[in-house]
Amino acid sequence: MVPDNVVYPVFPGGMTALQDYITANKRAVQSAIPSVFVEFVVDTDGKVIDSQCVILASGGAEADQEAVRLVTEMPVWQPGTIAGQPAPIKMVLPVTFIPGGQCAI
Repeated sequence: MVPDNVVYPVFPGGMTALQDYITANKRAVQSAIPSVFVEFVVDTDGKVIDSQCVILASGGAEADQEAVRLVTEMPVWQPGTIAGQPAPIKMVLPVTFIPGGQCAI
């Protein structure tokens, strides 16, 4: 259960900038299942903790590896808070690999 007083981390520039980051940095993959759901933690400094990246829904080994790479190489986020205090916050990001080499969230 999520407490009412949670403020989630924000990617620098918001969701549009996150989509732009994914599009600019993704590598083409061959995957029968185009979507990968990656769970990760943004720490109190806004950094993604790469040791806590977990695949919740697999798109196959190559797609999973690329989705985790994209997440772990992200720039620093605006940290989240709980009760007004910086806190590590768990996030889930869907990464969709579109035929033709495109990628979306």
